[in-house]
Amino acid sequence: MSLDFKIYNQFKDFQKKKFYFIVGAGRCGRALFSGLIDTNKNILIMHHPDKLLKEISFIKTLKKKDMCQYILEKNFLKRIKKFDENKKRKFKSIFDNIIESNDLNEKKIYFLLYFCYAKAFDINLEDIEAIFFDAFYSNNFLHVEKFFFKPKFIYLARNPYDLFMSLKNYYFNQYLNSNNSNTVVRNVNFY
Repeated sequence: MSLDFKIYNQFKDFQKKKFYFIVGAGRCGRALFSGLIDTNKNILIMHHPDKLLKEISFIKTLKKKDMCQYILEKNFLKRIKKFDENKKRKFKSIFDNIIESNDLNEKKIYFLLYFCYAKAFDINLEDIEAIFFDAFYSNNFLHVEKFFFKPKFIYLARNPYDLFMSLKNYYFNQYLNSNNSNTVVRNVNFY
């Protein structure tokens, strides 16, 4: 069995995994939740930018040879640390190999991005049972539902009083020197 065939089969299996999306307002304990989930070796936490959801249609219009370069230049997953040049080369190699030999639709391109990131970091996907996308999806339900069949969302909530006090302290300290109380009140009320 060739390496290309093996990688493509892994990509097909990757699309069958259980995917979960985190929903919630800021300062609701997402970092704590992600840290706890990350201790389970059968769960993969992936940073997922909501900007990517809106770009897939455009990426699909690009020539196959230009898709990967565009993705890497846009740096959709910039929150992922240690995504160095070696990992980018590995990502590009896998992406180009799969995209060149297949005519993928938008949904499969979307999955391919995350598959390539996982492979670039040498994650053993056979042991992974569930994948959590670590971002907030409050404004992106329709985009998620476009690419995932019956997606599962996890809503993180915090005691409203504690959330208010946390935001008040955060914004008060941020604008302490500006004397802009309207900005503090507006941002706290927004949440």
